[in-house]
Amino acid sequence: MFQSLFVLPSAAKGLLGDTRSFRVIGDGSPVETGARSYGKFLCDCRQSGNWKCSCKRQFSDPDADWGWDSYREKYYYGRTLYMFTAADSPYNLPVYPRLFRASQHDSVSWICGYRELRHWYSDWKVGEALLDSAHDALPIYTMLEHDDVSAIIDLNLRRSGHTVYNEMKIGSDGVPVCPIGRKMVCWGKCSGRQRIKWRCPAKVGKWECPTPCSPSDYGRTFYTSTADNPRLFPRIRRDSKEWRKRYALRTGVERCIKRQKVDYNLEASRGRSSRHWNIRVYLIAMCQHADAWLEEAKKQKQLVSVEQWLEGLAAA
Repeated sequence: MFQSLFVLPSAAKGLLGDTRSFRVIGDGSPVETGARSYGKFLCDCRQSGNWKCSCKRQFSDPDADWGWDSYREKYYYGRTLYMFTAADSPYNLPVYPRLFRASQHDSVSWICGYRELRHWYSDWKVGEALLDSAHDALPIYTMLEHDDVSAIIDLNLRRSGHTVYNEMKIGSDGVPVCPIGRKMVCWGKCSGRQRIKWRCPAKVGKWECPTPCSPSDYGRTFYTSTADNPRLFPRIRRDSKEWRKRYALRTGVERCIKRQKVDYNLEASRGRSSRHWNIRVYLIAMCQHADAWLEEAKKQKQLVSVEQWLEGLAAA
């Protein structure tokens, strides 16, 4: 219902960008349950002073478990709300909310949810994925490259530093570093072979290198290819303005989650079942789309009554 009555109409209105080259953002956020992690005691052992009995207990939310909230730096009991959002949506609209176990890492949630997203929206062509450093894993890059999807993923700072590739050090921004520690100069793309050419900084800058590594007057050259290592050498270079411009759109998913958790008070219900949380998340997502339609109607001065809107939905 969410897909057919809300997402697809929003796409038809142009509120999700171009679905023939859909740009998607993914991110997870903790959702605390109203249930207790130790359950409800069904015995009378506590009355006799035994607080650590092994008797059976009733768990009102058996699907919840413990996870780590990296923003607040604390453990929480509940679930992870993983949100897939349209990057080109002016209203940061959700396209596929998904609840996972709290202990599951965001990178794993992305892989599971991404495959489901492609299944439910099989008519759409995903062209770009914008993700934070929690998704900085080579298998994710490889999967996206296999699906012909451009990966805009921030590097994990804990794994940053120089990496050796074909006997050449590679900086955290994907730029080759020459033996004396100077960054090589990008000399454009080799369109026919889908690779980037790099030149000696001394030859390009016309200064003398104390220890030249090539006798050629042209200087040493080096080539990097996305196919060889999509993590180090993404389609769009991390040191470019274009990469930073595109990655800035990633905050749209955070605003989408903020609408769920703050504006619509997602956690205020203190629900205790997966059914409750799924219904609540999707109802709020429907409201987010309805809010966007209302804003568009205000701009176009085409406000309609609730009855007319329901009649339009029934006709569709």
